[in-house]
Formats: sequence, C-alpha cells, structure tokens
Amino acid sequence: MAALYVHSSGLGAKQWARTASQLGGHAPDLPGYSSSWPGSADFSWGDDAAALSPLLRPNTDLVGHSYGGFLCLQLARTHPLRSLVVWEPVTLSLIEPRLQRPSLLDPATDDEQWLADFIGFWQGDWHAMPDAARAPFRDNAKKVRAEVAQLMGDETRLDQYAEITCPTLILSGSTSVPEILAACDHLAAALPNCRHERIPGAGHMGPLSHRAALHEQLTAFWAAVGDGTTTDAALPQEDSP
Repeated sequence: MAALYVHSSGLGAKQWARTASQLGGHAPDLPGYSSSWPGSADFSWGDDAAALSPLLRPNTDLVGHSYGGFLCLQLARTHPLRSLVVWEPVTLSLIEPRLQRPSLLDPATDDEQWLADFIGFWQGDWHAMPDAARAPFRDNAKKVRAEVAQLMGDETRLDQYAEITCPTLILSGSTSVPEILAACDHLAAALPNCRHERIPGAGHMGPLSHRAALHEQLTAFWAAVGDGTTTDAALPQEDSP
C-alpha cells in the first residue's frame, strides 16, 4: 500500500502532514504552493493532474480533499489505482442548476475580498480566522483563484466519472454546503464500486476538524480493499445526525 494525499485549494501539503505521519504515505505540494506561482492564462486543472501523474502506481491509495478530490477523480479515470478516497470533491458540473458565484470569477475583485467570498462559500468567516490560518490563503491567492476558475468552468459529465472502477470511498460532512452534498450523492450513485459516508457534525473542512473520524474511515476502507470486502458491513458505520 502506498498512500498519496492531494490537498485542497489554499492549504498546501501541510494539510495532510498529520495524516501522512500517522497512517503513512506521501503528501506533495501542488505546483505553485512550495514556491511562488507566476500565473498563466493557459493554466488548467490538467496541469496539476499532470504533475501528480508520475507519482501514481497501481498499488496507490489516492486520497484528496475539495479541489484535491476533484483532481483525484480525474486521475482515477485514467490511471489504475488500488483505491480512491475523496472528501467532498468539488464537482460543480454535477449541480443543477449550475452554481453561480460571479464574485469568484471577477478579476477586478481584490484578493482580500475574494478570499472572504471564497471562505464564505464554504460557510467560514474569513475575518474571524486567525492570521496564521489566513496566511497560506493570502500567500497562494493567485493559484487558488486559478483553481477555482477551473472548477467553476469544468464540464465533466457524470458518465465520465462513472469510468472510475477502483474501490472508492466518498466522504462528506453532514453540515456542509447543500449543493456540494448533493453532488457527492450523485457521484456516489454513478460510480460502480463506491461507498458514501456522511460524517456527523463535520463540514467541508472535516479532514482537519474531524481527523479522527477520517482516519477511522481510511484505515477500515484500506483494510477492506486488501481483503476484497469493500461492502457496507466491512466499514465503520456513522450514525445519522
């Protein structure tokens, strides 16, 4: 087993540091996080996927959150993997009517206001966050804005996601954004070898706020994949909120 963790927009690889330390595996920075990102009018999510592709092997347990989860889904369509786990991948193309957030696509919006709108979408309060928590978002604002623009313009269809055949676990938080939860439900119903667990009390940032629950799910799922028993009975059951 070789786990590879893909971080969400803004946080960088340190998001997964404790998980990788406790469960094993590798958490790389996406391009533009470990060094300054010059920006490119030609940037696409495919650039980030291409940077991750050489790290994948048929025995990889791929794990991603948010934008990182979206990248993991795209990679799982074209790469053989041992397993896939995604926490609330941002699959906006599965939401009808299409989610509109014009302020996040307006280049005239300054970074501070843009970040406030971005965090607000995920039910957070930018102005209430400690400076230490806001710092990585400010440092990586240019790249985060480019990632969000890619997500909002993506047109991947449900039948294309259904090409993913490896054992898959979708995780979501019971208190998260309703539209994102609906997209997770659509995705789970379409994938042929998939289980969906909703974690009580967790939101979009559950990989940090509910790390113990995440680790329990990962450990049980990976064991079930190894045993060939990725069924409901093989994984920990989360009570409904």
